[in-house]
Amino acid sequence: TALSCLAALWQLPRAASFPGVSSALASQRNVRWPNTLVPGILEEQVAAAACAIARAGAWKATRSGYILAQAMRRAEVATEGETKRGLPPAAGALWLCAIGQSGVPLDQATGRQDSALEGSVEAVLFSSISTLA
Repeated sequence: TALSCLAALWQLPRAASFPGVSSALASQRNVRWPNTLVPGILEEQVAAAACAIARAGAWKATRSGYILAQAMRRAEVATEGETKRGLPPAAGALWLCAIGQSGVPLDQATGRQDSALEGSVEAVLFSSISTLA
């Protein structure tokens, strides 16, 4: 899938820095991300894909804030009888890396000013990496 390819690209920063790759990512418009996690794709891979996108300067063009919002919703929604699972620590760290590389302020990372998630970006991501300390 596209997410797994982008996640692999994150691990190859030199390949992502080629002008053709960066401009191809930045030229994407109306990207439609899935609402649910694609089977076989981990949260860490989604976050790594976002890092590759941010490194290419395509955060806003590819609507990466949307996939961040979806990851946060998955982390914060508990199914019946479960507790909130949160994001895996590696995914939280990669999301922070992606947001940092994108240049978007943390409190605007999902790209929606009216989003109920907007105020919780920091809380969700920092709580996910607290076990790394």
